[in-house]
Amino acid sequence: MSKVKEKVKEAMYLELTAYWSTVGEARITRSIHPRWEYRRLSSVMNTRYTHCLLNNLALGRAKLRWTIFRKRERELQLCRHGCGVVENLNHMIFECSKLNHYRSIWKKQCRIIEKGFNLETLFCDPELREDVEKSFILFFNIQSS
Repeated sequence: MSKVKEKVKEAMYLELTAYWSTVGEARITRSIHPRWEYRRLSSVMNTRYTHCLLNNLALGRAKLRWTIFRKRERELQLCRHGCGVVENLNHMIFECSKLNHYRSIWKKQCRIIEKGFNLETLFCDPELREDVEKSFILFFNIQSS
C-alpha cells in the first residue's frame, strides 16, 4: 500500500508541475520552486515579519516598488536605494548595492555548500535562509530590535 501511495503522490506532483509551467502569474515562484515536490517548511525565522517578507517575495507579492506601482509610471518603480533601475526581486537579490555585503556572504556560502547562486538556493537552502532574511532588515529599512 505504501508503494501505491508513493506512486500516486509522484503522479500528482508531475501533473501539478505540468500545470505550474503554464501559469504566467507563477513566474517568480517557479524560479524559486521549479517543480512540485514534498517540501518540509522551515521552522527557523529571523522575525515573523522578515519570514513573511521572504514568502511574499517568493510569491511575487512583496512590497517591492515594481509590485506596488506596477500599473503606474516607471519613476515610481525605481529602486528605493537610488540605483536608478526598476526595483524587482532580481534587482534586489542580484544587483542592488545596498545588499553587496550580504551578496558576498551568500556567494561564499553557495561555494561552500557547492550549490548555484540562484533564487532557488537562496530561498530554499536552510544554511542561507537566516542570512537572506536578515538582509531584508537592511533592504526594507526595518528597525531591528
